[in-house]
Amino acid sequence: MKEFIYKKNKKRLEKYYKDLLDTIVNYDDNIDISYQVQFTELDNKSVLQIEKENQTWRMNSYYDDKKSIEVWADQFEKIPFNSVIQIYGMAGISYIEKLLSVTPKEVYIVLYEPSIQIFLGMLENVDLPFLESGRVGLIVKGLNNQHFKTLLGICVGLDNLPHIKYLCHPNYMKLFGNEYTQYMEVIKEHVERSVFNRNTQMIFNKEMPKNYIGNLKTFYHQYSVGQLCEALPKNIPVIVISAGPSLNKNIKDLKEAENKAFLIATDTAVKPLLKEDIVPHCFVTVDPGKPMLLFEDERVFDIPMVLTMSGNTDIVKRHRGKKFFSYDGNGYIRYFYEKGKRIPTVLSTGGSVANNAFSVGIEAGAKTIIFVGQDLAFTGNKTHADGTFQEKMDEVDLKERRMVEVESVDGGMVLTSLDFKHYLEWFENEIKTCPNVKFIDATEGGAKIHGTHIMTLKEAIASECKEELNLQEIIDKIPKLFTEKQIKEFDEYTKNAPGKLDFIERKTEQGIKYYEKIVSYFQKNQLDSEEFKKLFKKIKKIDRDLEKEPLMNIVKAYMKATEYSILYDVGMVKEDIQEEGRTISDKGIAIFKMMQEAVEYIRPFIEEMADEKWGES
Repeated sequence: MKEFIYKKNKKRLEKYYKDLLDTIVNYDDNIDISYQVQFTELDNKSVLQIEKENQTWRMNSYYDDKKSIEVWADQFEKIPFNSVIQIYGMAGISYIEKLLSVTPKEVYIVLYEPSIQIFLGMLENVDLPFLESGRVGLIVKGLNNQHFKTLLGICVGLDNLPHIKYLCHPNYMKLFGNEYTQYMEVIKEHVERSVFNRNTQMIFNKEMPKNYIGNLKTFYHQYSVGQLCEALPKNIPVIVISAGPSLNKNIKDLKEAENKAFLIATDTAVKPLLKEDIVPHCFVTVDPGKPMLLFEDERVFDIPMVLTMSGNTDIVKRHRGKKFFSYDGNGYIRYFYEKGKRIPTVLSTGGSVANNAFSVGIEAGAKTIIFVGQDLAFTGNKTHADGTFQEKMDEVDLKERRMVEVESVDGGMVLTSLDFKHYLEWFENEIKTCPNVKFIDATEGGAKIHGTHIMTLKEAIASECKEELNLQEIIDKIPKLFTEKQIKEFDEYTKNAPGKLDFIERKTEQGIKYYEKIVSYFQKNQLDSEEFKKLFKKIKKIDRDLEKEPLMNIVKAYMKATEYSILYDVGMVKEDIQEEGRTISDKGIAIFKMMQEAVEYIRPFIEEMADEKWGES
C-alpha cells in the first residue's frame, strides 16, 4: 500500500512540481535527529505523530473530523477571489482539500512545510490529491525554500495584500517555532517591499512608460546584462562602489584595484570617481528621474552602463558606450526576448541602485564581493559623498527626519532612515543565501552589514586583488543580443506601434459601453438572461484581446499607481445584488478610462519612437 501511495504522489510531483522532485532525488539525507516522524494506520487512515524530547505530538486526528472541518471551512466560502491563503505545515491534509473545494477557483494556496521528514513521510504514507489541483504552491524548507520569495512575488501583490489569510497547525508552532519566525520574516519583508515599490511607482508612474518607450530601440540594438555576467571571469573580485559619505575617505585607494577587480559603480558615485581619474568598468542606473547633473563629466558617456528599461532616457540617448539591459518583468520587453529566442536576466533588487550593482556581482558568479561607500546611514550627517550632487554636500538636520538606530560598522550605533534600513536588510538577507561568496565591507563609516568581513579597502585589495586582467577587452568582445535580421523585424514592429494604440482605444470604448449596459441587468436581477451572459462574454473577449497586445504592458505601467486604489477591494463579495452590479460596472469603466488616459499620455512618445532612426553607438 505504501509503495502504491508513493508512486501515485511521485507521479503528481513529476507532472506539477518537477523541480521539487529533482531536489528529492538529489537530497543528501541530512536528517534532523532531534525528532522522529511516525505514521500509524487506524481505520484506513494514516495518523502522523512526532516524537520529540520524550513527548508525543499528534499532528492529525484519530477520528472522523469531517463535520468540524465543514464548520471551520464556512468562513472561507465568501473570501475574495484574489485571496491568497498562506498555510504553515502540511499535516492537515483534510483541511487543505476542504479549502480547495469551498474557495473560489482563483484563490491560491501557498503551503510551506518546515520539516523534510514530515514531507517525505507524507509522500510515502498519505494520498495527496491537492498536488494536482494547480492551485497550491509547495515550499519545503531544506529542499526548495530558495524559491519562496519568487513564489510570493508571483501570487502576492498590492491588489490582494488585504486578502491574505494565515493558517498554522498549533503543534507546528510548538515544534517548529524558530522556523515559523523565519517564515514570517520572509513574508513580512515581501509585503514591506511591495509597499515600498508601490510608493516608488507612485512617484515615477509617468516617467516609467516614457522611458520604456524612449529606450526601446536602444534595448534591441544593444546587450543584456546576462551577457556581461557570463563574460566576466569568475576568479576576479567585484568591487561595488556606492556614493555614501565615507567614499571620500578611501576613494583614492581604488586606483590600486584597477584591472585587478571588476569595478562596478552606482550612477551617483561615477562623478567623484572620474574626478580622481578612476574609471569604473561599468556603472548602474535604474531611477527614471535620475538628474543630469550627475553626468556633467563627458567621460561618463563612454563607460559601459547597466540599466533597466525605466532608466532616464535622456541619459541613455547621450550615452555612447555599451548598454547592458536587465529585465524587470515588463511584458512588453518580454515580447522581444521571446521573438528573438533570448533568455532575459533578472537582477534581484531591494529598490536601491546599489542593490542592482551588488546583484551583477552575484549573477556573474563572483567569489568575492567588496563594498565601498555603502554607508546606508548619514555618516557625518550627510546623505552622499562630496562631489556628487554638490561639490561640498550640506549637513542635514536628522531631527527633521524619521530615523532609527542600527549597529554601526565600528561597533557602536548609528542613525539611519527607514529607506536605508530597508536596503541594509535586503543586503543582509541576500548575503545569507550566498554561503560560498566572501563578502567584505571596506566602507569606512555607516551601518554594519551583517555577514561581511570588515577591513580597510587597502587591506581588501592587498588580500583579494592579485591577478591582473584586461577587463575592458573582455567587455569589448561581447556580441549584440539580437541579430541584424531580428533588429530589422523589431524596427518594423515599432514602426506600426501607433496603430496598436488605435486598437486599444477602440476596445476600451466598446468595454465602457458594455459595462454601462450590465447595470440594468443587475437592477432587474436578470443575471440568467442570455443578453446578460452575452455582454459578459463580450467584455471577457475584450480583456483577452487587450492582454494579447504587448503594448498593453506599457499602458499598465502608467496605470500602476492609481490602479491599486481601484482594485483594492475588487474581489470582495457584496451582499446586495444591485450593489454588486454597480461596483463591478463602476470599476470596469474606471479601469477602461484609465487605459484611455494612459494611451493619450504615451501616444506622443510612441509616435516619436516609430519615426526615430536609431544610430549605431
